[in-house]
Amino acid sequence: MSRRQAQNSSYLIAARAFPNRNVTDANVRRVPPTPIPGASHLQSFHELTENNRTSYPENPAVFERIPSIEMSEPQKPATAAPEKVDETYTESKAKFEGKAKSEYFDPCQELAQKSIKCLHRNGGDRAMCGDYFQAYRDCKKAWFDKLKADRKAQGAWW
Repeated sequence: MSRRQAQNSSYLIAARAFPNRNVTDANVRRVPPTPIPGASHLQSFHELTENNRTSYPENPAVFERIPSIEMSEPQKPATAAPEKVDETYTESKAKFEGKAKSEYFDPCQELAQKSIKCLHRNGGDRAMCGDYFQAYRDCKKAWFDKLKADRKAQGAWW
């Protein structure tokens, strides 16, 4: 492509992009051609696209085989099984079962698992699992109150 052809193509691109403006040399931004991998240094983007135009099939039956995008049924969200959570807790329970005191021990873990299972069963609807959440909160409060009472009995001030 000669310099004059490149200049004319820049004018055409600018004229198409801004049809209501007067396209002159001053307001056309020229971008230097970038090398295309696999192309010789003489080939430009325009030459490559002119030589490699995609031909569309003349037979319209080809397009009839394309499936239409219609929603026949609303898609349901995939619910993940909480099996992994159960396995993790049983592994940690087995690991620390022999210890007298463990920082990982939580007596309310069973209620937490039930509330998580309820969430999975109801598709994440928190309103349906309010009883499970309240039972877990009550258990946690009772456990912390017991820990505070034990600390006070041992003489700790906090």
